[in-house]
Amino acid sequence: MKKHDSITLGSLFCLIILISLGTSNYNVMADDDLNWDVYQLTDNKFVDEHPVIVIDDEDSIHIAWAGGTQLDQTMEEDLDVYYGIKKVGKPWEIVQLTDNNQNDLFPILDVDSNGVAHLVWWSNVPATSNEIFYATNPEGTWQITTVTQDNANDIRPSIAVDTDDTVHIAWQRQGSNSRDIFYGRRDNDSWVIEQVTQKSTDCFSPSIVFDSDNTPYIAWWEQSDDQFSTAEIFYGIQSDNQWRAFRVTGNDFGERDPILIFDSLDQPHIVWTGQTDNNDVYYGFNTESCSCRPWEVTQLTQGQSPDEEPRMFVGSDGFPHFVWERDNMIYYSKDISTGSGDQAVPITTGHNPWIYVDPNDVVYIAYFDTPQNKELSEIYLASTQPIDLFTSISTATTPVSTITNTSNVDEFMFQIEGLLFVMGLVLILTLYRRKVPPN
Repeated sequence: MKKHDSITLGSLFCLIILISLGTSNYNVMADDDLNWDVYQLTDNKFVDEHPVIVIDDEDSIHIAWAGGTQLDQTMEEDLDVYYGIKKVGKPWEIVQLTDNNQNDLFPILDVDSNGVAHLVWWSNVPATSNEIFYATNPEGTWQITTVTQDNANDIRPSIAVDTDDTVHIAWQRQGSNSRDIFYGRRDNDSWVIEQVTQKSTDCFSPSIVFDSDNTPYIAWWEQSDDQFSTAEIFYGIQSDNQWRAFRVTGNDFGERDPILIFDSLDQPHIVWTGQTDNNDVYYGFNTESCSCRPWEVTQLTQGQSPDEEPRMFVGSDGFPHFVWERDNMIYYSKDISTGSGDQAVPITTGHNPWIYVDPNDVVYIAYFDTPQNKELSEIYLASTQPIDLFTSISTATTPVSTITNTSNVDEFMFQIEGLLFVMGLVLILTLYRRKVPPN
């Protein structure tokens, strides 16, 4: 056999090896198209905005939001906290939790093992400051208590209820010299409060979760010298009643507003906004909850338009689902490859999306939008499965791509790889027979 024939044969062997290696780590698999049903939840004469959504173990839908109410005989309004629950086979039950002369802002929601809702929000308390409030209804009657009463600016709370039904919250406090992150744990009818950060830098917008041992974790962003270009994402762990902080990012552009989620293997996932040429969506993943290993960071979007308000939820397969807002549209993706968000298809118009994925991988997205015939926004809900006793106002279809670890790929993918290998061997033998002359 001539020298160039053996080079061709070796090259083909290398090609087959590369094909096999290329499919040994991750595959991009196309899911069936997702069909979205879109529902309008509110229809009021005042503004409704910033909804959050949770699905409990009984498949009940819980939503909380800030809604406008009229203060007096004038047309002035303030924002109050509203809560809605949709149980299977029953209509929506909606209650107004607050009714006062102050703005109650950005309610955040979680539920316990009994399907009881727990909410936190911050309020412009007249003549004093911003304070954190908490509400729950364990016996069907709502109880509202004040978490902070320190005459400081306590804002942007986050909440998580662990498997023992203990309530954990985190929030941002603006003191006289800096902004810091605080943590509170519900103990009977009182709160045990700890200061998480005590730095010369300013810390903002905490996001709190817990692991399978009910240990709390918090992500936040911080900056120094009032320069947003110095903003970075941090991740805090509570250990032996102390908080340890780890830097997730270290770029030369501003990064803010992280959302932290744990999967069933206690692996942390974070999504945030990074200010590059435009605002883009970034995703971070770590195989260790202790943050002992470097974070794997992927830039999901690289578009010409700003991508804002990213949210994430990890499905039962261990992979994250993402939503964000771009040009007054809600985008969804389940693909962690670089730039995948630029191929994502918009679901509907809207703002401030919040996502939840139930154990059956049904995706729910709550958001607010302004109807064509109105000037003020309403609360909407999009779902990949029809909701009983709830009439959809429109439908949409989006293709989805999923990055799948081949350690979990089914037998079909294994057969495809085997077929590729056999085809390569056949091709090599055929070329070999043609190149080598008979004796």
